[in-house]
Amino acid sequence: MEGGALFRVRTEARARVLAEMSKIILHKNEVGGYAYNDATTLITQIERVLERETYEESSDGMKGLLSTTHNTLNRYKATIAIKRKDILRESKEEAALLSASAGSTIAPDITTNSDAQDEADRQNMTRLAAVGAKEGIAEGITALVGKDITNPILRTSDGSDFRSVDGYQLHQLITAISEGAERPEAANIRKQFVNVAGTVFDWRETVTTNVERFATAAAKTQGYGVHVHEDLKAIVILANTEWAAQQTWGSEISVAYRKIVAKYRYNHTHDATSIRDIVKILTGADEARDRRRAKAPGELADMVDQGMTRLQQLVLDQPSVQYKSDSSSSAESAYAATTTDSEDTSDRRRGRRKKKERKPRRRSPSPSTSRSPSPPPRRSKHRSSSRPKKKEEKREINPTGCKYCAKYKGNGFAHLPPKSIPHEKCNFNKKWKGWRPEWVCTKMGIRYRTYDECESE
Repeated sequence: MEGGALFRVRTEARARVLAEMSKIILHKNEVGGYAYNDATTLITQIERVLERETYEESSDGMKGLLSTTHNTLNRYKATIAIKRKDILRESKEEAALLSASAGSTIAPDITTNSDAQDEADRQNMTRLAAVGAKEGIAEGITALVGKDITNPILRTSDGSDFRSVDGYQLHQLITAISEGAERPEAANIRKQFVNVAGTVFDWRETVTTNVERFATAAAKTQGYGVHVHEDLKAIVILANTEWAAQQTWGSEISVAYRKIVAKYRYNHTHDATSIRDIVKILTGADEARDRRRAKAPGELADMVDQGMTRLQQLVLDQPSVQYKSDSSSSAESAYAATTTDSEDTSDRRRGRRKKKERKPRRRSPSPSTSRSPSPPPRRSKHRSSSRPKKKEEKREINPTGCKYCAKYKGNGFAHLPPKSIPHEKCNFNKKWKGWRPEWVCTKMGIRYRTYDECESE
């Protein structure tokens, strides 16, 4: 090979792979740590870098360098070159095997020294390119995750020197990336699962788009060790379809849903094949319906039942809302949440009234002073008995259909003094578009908005 191009292959491959690795971004926190999910994403990006490297014996490039089992790529050594005599010997051995199986003499493919040298140079180019790619990946991983994580792999046991490129494998560095990530909390893992299970489709878009977005969210949970099975995916798709079929704009979806129900029983164990079939049926409905008529996904779709809302509340860990079997406990928490400064104001006012009603102390008359009739004691101001007591207006029982008002028979603490919130402005009224506290939004499963974002009422 002319111009010493063979000796530049390793350096060029290393520089090329290192340049690709420098484009990868690993998100870290303020102390330099990274999450497990980000580590999984980094490993996927490293695989894609090696897939873009050319290797004629593989359809996925040099991804085999990351394999935990021995293959042609990760067995290449930087210090062991392929020689001309090795090519001649392998050619003769291959011809002998073919001759024995065919029963006739077959000549070797390579017989001259020049042909053997050309073949040796070609294989050495592949070997050096693999070694250079291995070095570039190792250097790029060190730059991303830090020396503290890669030094146990890349340095000798005493830490005094670096290992040669033949002294380590890339799958060891991949394992070190995962082990060096911050361990996710179990509550965070559970939150990821709950979010996937409570996925709400936006029917203004096609079914294919919604399913792909849902599949992406389900795939992300695998980085946390949560595998969303095909039957759960099918249940989420069917639940969204059932909700859409009940809407005024979902007549075409309703027809498709009846086909799905007729084809699959409720206890059918779904797999990838049935999911593709369901999506195919719904795709036909997409072609017939007007997606502009569909409503945007509301505060929370009605298909997400109370059990899912409670599970989300448990994940969010709001201390102000507790689900207990005792109705009085729930009422007490609701009363505590709706209490305002008006109670403190009324207490202060009552205190001032009591102070005014206190009788003044009278001094005993001294013998030097003349006796005079003592003034009559001040009487406290009371409401005249002739003034009739104002009767409370009779309240209509749950006029807005609030489920929490119905629980307390229309007499929830939020509607009683001192707050006296009218029923049409109930915190739990779905039709009310004004401001409501954050704990109420969490309990209802809707997005919290600040006071400035709400409509003025």
